[in-house]
Amino acid sequence: MVAVIDDEGIGGIITRGRIFERMSGQFGLPLNGRRPASELCVAATTVQASIVAAAASHIALTRPPSAQSDPLIVLDGKTYAGVVGMHELLQQLLTEEVAEARLMSPLTGLPGNRLIRRQIEAAHSSEQSLLLLYADIDNFKSFNDRFGFAHGDAAISGLATALLEAADVCTCEPFVGHVGGDDFVLLVDERDLPAFRAALQVRLARRWFDPDRRLALDRLTVSIGGGPLAELHDRAYEDLGLVVAAAKRSLKEAGGDCFVVYPSLATFETVLERVA
Repeated sequence: MVAVIDDEGIGGIITRGRIFERMSGQFGLPLNGRRPASELCVAATTVQASIVAAAASHIALTRPPSAQSDPLIVLDGKTYAGVVGMHELLQQLLTEEVAEARLMSPLTGLPGNRLIRRQIEAAHSSEQSLLLLYADIDNFKSFNDRFGFAHGDAAISGLATALLEAADVCTCEPFVGHVGGDDFVLLVDERDLPAFRAALQVRLARRWFDPDRRLALDRLTVSIGGGPLAELHDRAYEDLGLVVAAAKRSLKEAGGDCFVVYPSLATFETVLERVA
Protein backbone atom coordinates (compact mmCIF):
# COMPACT_ATOMS: atom_id res chain seq x y z
CA MET A 1 0.00 0.00 0.00
CA VAL A 2 1.20 3.51 -0.84
CA ALA A 3 -0.22 6.65 0.73
CA VAL A 4 -0.57 9.52 -1.71
CA ILE A 5 0.16 12.89 -0.13
CA ASP A 6 -0.31 16.25 -1.80
CA ASP A 7 -0.01 19.84 -0.66
CA GLU A 8 -3.45 19.70 0.93
CA GLY A 9 -2.82 16.51 2.90
CA ILE A 10 -3.74 12.89 2.19
CA GLY A 11 -4.79 12.50 -1.41
CA GLY A 12 -5.67 8.81 -1.14
CA ILE A 13 -4.09 5.37 -1.25
CA ILE A 14 -2.86 2.99 -3.90
CA THR A 15 -3.14 -0.69 -2.98
CA ARG A 16 -1.36 -3.60 -4.61
CA GLY A 17 -4.61 -5.12 -5.80
CA ARG A 18 -5.80 -1.94 -7.45
CA ILE A 19 -2.47 -1.20 -9.11
CA PHE A 20 -2.38 -4.74 -10.55
CA GLU A 21 -5.92 -4.22 -11.80
CA ARG A 22 -5.04 -0.93 -13.50
CA MET A 23 -1.78 -2.20 -15.00
CA SER A 24 -2.92 -5.64 -16.14
CA GLY A 25 -4.03 -6.53 -19.62
CA GLN A 26 -2.60 -5.61 -22.99
CA PHE A 27 -3.13 -1.88 -22.61
CA GLY A 28 -2.99 -1.46 -18.81
CA LEU A 29 0.61 -0.35 -18.59
CA PRO A 30 0.61 1.89 -21.73
CA LEU A 31 -2.56 3.65 -20.57
CA ASN A 32 -1.74 4.04 -16.91
CA GLY A 33 2.03 3.77 -16.54
CA ARG A 34 2.66 7.51 -16.85
CA ARG A 35 -0.38 8.75 -14.99
CA PRO A 36 0.27 10.68 -11.76
CA ALA A 37 -0.42 8.88 -8.50
CA SER A 38 -3.30 11.23 -7.77
CA GLU A 39 -5.22 9.70 -10.72
CA LEU A 40 -4.55 6.11 -9.67
CA CYS A 41 -5.41 6.38 -5.98
CA VAL A 42 -8.73 5.96 -4.25
CA ALA A 43 -10.06 7.86 -1.25
CA ALA A 44 -8.40 6.91 2.03
CA THR A 45 -10.00 6.35 5.41
CA THR A 46 -8.16 8.45 7.96
CA VAL A 47 -8.12 8.22 11.75
CA GLN A 48 -6.33 10.24 14.39
CA ALA A 49 -3.34 8.70 16.16
CA SER A 50 -5.13 9.01 19.54
CA ILE A 51 -8.09 6.84 18.53
CA VAL A 52 -8.59 3.55 20.39
CA ALA A 53 -8.61 0.24 18.50
CA ALA A 54 -12.34 -0.39 19.07
CA ALA A 55 -13.34 2.96 17.56
CA ALA A 56 -10.94 2.56 14.63
CA SER A 57 -12.30 -0.93 13.94
CA HIS A 58 -15.86 0.40 13.92
CA ILE A 59 -14.91 3.06 11.37
CA ALA A 60 -13.12 0.51 9.21
CA LEU A 61 -15.91 -2.08 9.26
CA THR A 62 -18.70 0.38 8.47
CA ARG A 63 -17.10 1.38 5.17
CA PRO A 64 -18.54 0.19 1.85
CA PRO A 65 -17.69 -3.50 1.16
CA SER A 66 -15.25 -2.55 -1.60
CA ALA A 67 -13.14 -0.58 0.89
CA GLN A 68 -13.33 -2.74 4.00
CA SER A 69 -10.00 -4.45 3.42
CA ASP A 70 -8.17 -1.17 2.79
CA PRO A 71 -5.71 -0.03 5.47
CA LEU A 72 -6.29 3.10 7.53
CA ILE A 73 -4.18 6.21 7.25
CA VAL A 74 -3.14 7.51 10.68
CA LEU A 75 -2.90 11.25 11.16
CA ASP A 76 -1.41 13.35 13.92
CA GLY A 77 -3.60 16.40 13.50
CA LYS A 78 -3.26 16.97 9.77
CA THR A 79 0.18 15.38 9.47
CA TYR A 80 0.66 11.88 8.08
CA ALA A 81 1.79 9.60 10.93
CA GLY A 82 1.63 6.14 9.40
CA VAL A 83 -0.64 3.36 8.21
CA VAL A 84 -2.30 0.41 9.90
CA GLY A 85 -3.62 -2.64 8.09
CA MET A 86 -6.86 -4.39 8.95
CA HIS A 87 -5.06 -7.51 10.16
CA GLU A 88 -2.94 -5.54 12.62
CA LEU A 89 -5.94 -3.48 13.74
CA LEU A 90 -8.16 -6.49 14.43
CA GLN A 91 -5.27 -8.29 16.17
CA GLN A 92 -4.84 -5.32 18.50
CA LEU A 93 -8.58 -5.21 19.16
CA LEU A 94 -8.58 -8.92 20.03
CA THR A 95 -5.62 -8.46 22.36
CA GLU A 96 -7.39 -5.62 24.17
CA GLU A 97 -10.64 -7.57 24.46
CA VAL A 98 -8.84 -10.58 25.93
CA ALA A 99 -7.07 -8.33 28.44
CA GLU A 100 -10.39 -6.66 29.34
CA ALA A 101 -12.14 -10.01 29.74
CA ARG A 102 -9.59 -11.03 32.37
CA LEU A 103 -10.77 -8.10 34.48
CA MET A 104 -14.45 -9.08 34.28
CA SER A 105 -16.33 -11.36 36.65
CA PRO A 106 -16.63 -14.77 34.95
CA LEU A 107 -20.04 -15.37 36.58
CA THR A 108 -21.82 -12.08 35.83
CA GLY A 109 -19.67 -10.53 33.10
CA LEU A 110 -19.55 -7.33 35.15
CA PRO A 111 -16.36 -5.37 35.87
CA GLY A 112 -14.30 -6.96 38.64
CA ASN A 113 -12.23 -5.44 41.42
CA ARG A 114 -9.50 -3.84 39.33
CA LEU A 115 -11.99 -2.12 37.04
CA ILE A 116 -14.14 -1.08 40.01
CA ARG A 117 -11.14 0.59 41.60
CA ARG A 118 -10.22 2.28 38.34
CA GLN A 119 -13.80 3.54 37.87
CA ILE A 120 -14.14 4.90 41.40
CA GLU A 121 -10.77 6.64 41.35
CA ALA A 122 -11.65 8.23 38.00
CA ALA A 123 -15.07 9.28 39.34
CA HIS A 124 -13.44 11.43 42.02
CA SER A 125 -12.62 13.98 39.32
CA SER A 126 -16.12 13.87 37.82
CA GLU A 127 -18.40 16.88 38.07
CA GLN A 128 -21.40 14.58 38.60
CA SER A 129 -23.01 14.20 42.01
CA LEU A 130 -22.41 10.47 42.28
CA LEU A 131 -23.69 8.07 44.90
CA LEU A 132 -21.53 5.12 45.88
CA LEU A 133 -23.72 2.11 46.68
CA TYR A 134 -22.92 -1.34 48.04
CA ALA A 135 -25.36 -4.22 47.52
CA ASP A 136 -25.52 -7.84 48.58
CA ILE A 137 -27.96 -10.67 49.20
CA ASP A 138 -29.17 -11.10 52.77
CA ASN A 139 -28.28 -14.41 54.44
CA PHE A 140 -26.66 -15.62 51.26
CA LYS A 141 -24.46 -18.21 52.98
CA SER A 142 -27.51 -19.92 54.47
CA PHE A 143 -29.21 -19.89 51.08
CA ASN A 144 -26.12 -21.32 49.41
CA ASP A 145 -25.73 -24.03 52.04
CA ARG A 146 -29.38 -25.01 51.81
CA PHE A 147 -29.86 -25.07 48.05
CA GLY A 148 -26.34 -25.60 46.71
CA PHE A 149 -23.81 -23.53 44.79
CA ALA A 150 -25.63 -23.84 41.46
CA HIS A 151 -28.68 -22.04 42.85
CA GLY A 152 -26.33 -19.67 44.66
CA ASP A 153 -24.69 -18.74 41.38
CA ALA A 154 -28.13 -18.35 39.80
CA ALA A 155 -29.14 -15.96 42.57
CA ILE A 156 -25.98 -13.87 42.10
CA SER A 157 -26.55 -13.74 38.34
CA GLY A 158 -30.20 -12.85 38.94
CA LEU A 159 -29.26 -9.93 41.17
CA ALA A 160 -26.71 -8.75 38.60
CA THR A 161 -29.43 -8.80 35.93
CA ALA A 162 -31.84 -6.91 38.19
CA LEU A 163 -29.22 -4.22 38.89
CA LEU A 164 -28.40 -3.84 35.20
CA GLU A 165 -32.05 -3.68 34.16
CA ALA A 166 -32.73 -1.01 36.78
CA ALA A 167 -29.63 0.89 35.64
CA ASP A 168 -31.12 1.10 32.15
CA VAL A 169 -33.61 3.73 33.35
CA CYS A 170 -30.82 6.12 34.36
CA THR A 171 -30.28 9.15 32.15
CA CYS A 172 -26.62 9.44 33.18
CA GLU A 173 -24.68 6.25 32.56
CA PRO A 174 -24.28 4.37 35.86
CA PHE A 175 -21.62 1.85 36.79
CA VAL A 176 -22.32 -1.65 38.12
CA GLY A 177 -19.39 -3.77 39.30
CA HIS A 178 -19.17 -7.25 40.85
CA VAL A 179 -16.77 -7.32 43.80
CA GLY A 180 -17.15 -11.08 44.14
CA GLY A 181 -19.53 -13.53 45.77
CA ASP A 182 -22.87 -11.77 46.28
CA ASP A 183 -21.31 -8.29 46.66
CA PHE A 184 -21.83 -5.50 44.12
CA VAL A 185 -20.70 -1.87 43.89
CA LEU A 186 -22.61 0.80 42.00
CA LEU A 187 -22.09 4.42 41.01
CA VAL A 188 -25.36 6.22 40.28
CA ASP A 189 -25.95 9.89 39.54
CA GLU A 190 -27.92 11.47 42.37
CA ARG A 191 -30.52 12.79 39.91
CA ASP A 192 -31.24 9.24 38.73
CA LEU A 193 -31.72 7.79 42.22
CA PRO A 194 -35.57 7.95 42.38
CA ALA A 195 -36.00 6.26 38.99
CA PHE A 196 -33.28 3.70 39.69
CA ARG A 197 -34.71 2.85 43.11
CA ALA A 198 -38.24 2.43 41.74
CA ALA A 199 -37.08 0.26 38.85
CA LEU A 200 -34.98 -1.94 41.14
CA GLN A 201 -37.82 -2.41 43.62
CA VAL A 202 -40.02 -3.69 40.80
CA ARG A 203 -37.38 -6.20 39.73
CA LEU A 204 -36.60 -7.38 43.25
CA ALA A 205 -40.30 -8.01 43.86
CA ARG A 206 -40.14 -10.71 41.18
CA ARG A 207 -38.61 -14.16 41.75
CA TRP A 208 -35.24 -13.01 40.44
CA PHE A 209 -33.32 -15.71 42.35
CA ASP A 210 -35.52 -18.59 41.15
CA PRO A 211 -37.31 -17.77 37.86
CA ASP A 212 -38.45 -21.39 37.40
CA ARG A 213 -39.95 -21.46 40.92
CA ARG A 214 -38.11 -24.65 41.83
CA LEU A 215 -37.11 -23.66 45.36
CA ALA A 216 -39.24 -23.88 48.49
CA LEU A 217 -38.51 -20.28 49.43
CA ASP A 218 -40.88 -17.33 49.22
CA ARG A 219 -38.38 -14.48 49.36
CA LEU A 220 -34.71 -13.69 49.16
CA THR A 221 -33.93 -10.11 50.07
CA VAL A 222 -31.23 -7.61 49.20
CA SER A 223 -29.60 -4.81 51.21
CA ILE A 224 -28.25 -1.73 49.45
CA GLY A 225 -26.62 1.14 51.28
CA GLY A 226 -24.36 4.04 50.47
CA GLY A 227 -24.04 7.78 50.16
CA PRO A 228 -22.29 10.64 48.34
CA LEU A 229 -18.97 9.68 46.80
CA ALA A 230 -17.72 13.27 47.07
CA GLU A 231 -17.53 12.97 50.87
CA LEU A 232 -14.85 10.31 50.51
CA HIS A 233 -12.73 11.94 47.81
CA ASP A 234 -9.72 12.23 50.12
CA ARG A 235 -9.94 8.63 51.31
CA ALA A 236 -7.81 5.76 50.04
CA TYR A 237 -9.71 3.21 47.98
CA GLU A 238 -9.38 0.57 50.69
CA ASP A 239 -10.80 2.93 53.35
CA LEU A 240 -13.65 3.91 51.07
CA GLY A 241 -14.70 0.28 50.74
CA LEU A 242 -14.76 -0.16 54.52
CA VAL A 243 -17.03 2.85 54.97
CA VAL A 244 -19.66 1.86 52.40
CA ALA A 245 -19.55 -1.75 53.61
CA ALA A 246 -20.28 -0.49 57.13
CA ALA A 247 -23.20 1.55 55.80
CA LYS A 248 -24.61 -1.51 54.08
CA ARG A 249 -24.19 -3.73 57.14
CA SER A 250 -26.21 -1.30 59.22
CA LEU A 251 -29.26 -2.21 57.14
CA LYS A 252 -29.12 -5.92 57.80
CA GLU A 253 -30.96 -5.74 61.12
CA ALA A 254 -34.02 -4.18 59.46
CA GLY A 255 -34.52 -7.18 57.14
CA GLY A 256 -36.36 -7.16 53.84
CA ASP A 257 -35.30 -5.35 50.71
CA CYS A 258 -33.57 -2.33 52.25
CA PHE A 259 -32.32 0.48 50.04
CA VAL A 260 -31.00 3.40 52.06
CA VAL A 261 -28.91 6.28 50.77
CA TYR A 262 -27.50 8.22 53.70
CA PRO A 263 -27.12 12.00 53.27
CA SER A 264 -23.72 11.62 54.93
CA LEU A 265 -21.33 8.71 55.40
CA ALA A 266 -19.41 10.48 58.16
CA THR A 267 -21.05 8.42 60.90
CA PHE A 268 -19.66 5.25 59.38
CA GLU A 269 -16.06 6.45 59.28
CA THR A 270 -15.64 5.24 62.85
CA VAL A 271 -14.97 1.83 61.32
CA LEU A 272 -11.63 3.23 60.15
CA GLU A 273 -10.68 4.14 63.70
CA ARG A 274 -11.33 0.55 64.83
CA VAL A 275 -9.21 -0.83 62.00
CA ALA A 276 -6.33 1.59 62.55
